[in-house]
Amino acid sequence: MTEPLFVCEMVWIAVWLVEWRASLEVAAARSSRLQILIAAALVAAIFTRYDGWIMALVAWSCMGLTLARRGRLRSLSFWLASFFILAAPVAWFAYNAVGFGDWLYFARGPYSAKAIEIRTASPGFPPHPGWHNPWVSLLFFVKAAEMDAAAAAWGNVLLVLSLFGTAWAWLLARKRAVTWALLLWFPVAFYAWSVAYGSVPIFLPPWWPHSWYKHTLRAGDAAGLCPWTGFCRPIYARRHR
Repeated sequence: MTEPLFVCEMVWIAVWLVEWRASLEVAAARSSRLQILIAAALVAAIFTRYDGWIMALVAWSCMGLTLARRGRLRSLSFWLASFFILAAPVAWFAYNAVGFGDWLYFARGPYSAKAIEIRTASPGFPPHPGWHNPWVSLLFFVKAAEMDAAAAAWGNVLLVLSLFGTAWAWLLARKRAVTWALLLWFPVAFYAWSVAYGSVPIFLPPWWPHSWYKHTLRAGDAAGLCPWTGFCRPIYARRHR
């Protein structure tokens, strides 16, 4: 169960990204320190879950583009941190190659998501709801997150409040530093794609086929915090207007 740890890493990455962007123009020393913290958290996220690989690519690329627009991409600290971020997945490939004889063992080995999907699928039926259907995958993941975040229909309330909080923060911040906090919504897009095309199943007792799978709870945990962070965004936005 690495999802709770990844959620913690994701929250701190988002917080430090907001602080980094806010200090970029006014406190160069502080922005450099935050850059190191962000890089360290991204490396930890890469080793925690595969979600972290995509998050690291998105977050660090956006930081690079931000620096490039200000003519500061030649920063030695940025490229040194980039080296360690790139080294993390390379180290994982090397571990799989040495330990299992296949550098992609985690993706195509007998215990990979794809292999498990093939073994458990029933002939003539899709392996799980949302298979090759991103819209249905999105609905199942959001429902799982709502069920994990609160009991009964309160999950719907939290989702609405989260969306409202995000929009409110966006307006208060005037689309500046707090925009980086939108990274907290990353699991929604990632898991919608993973369920559709990544052999990641989600089964919900209230919805067809009215079953349950341990990944339902785990996937929901990855986004169950989003409704709560929606309440905090307006407060953070006031600090970084």
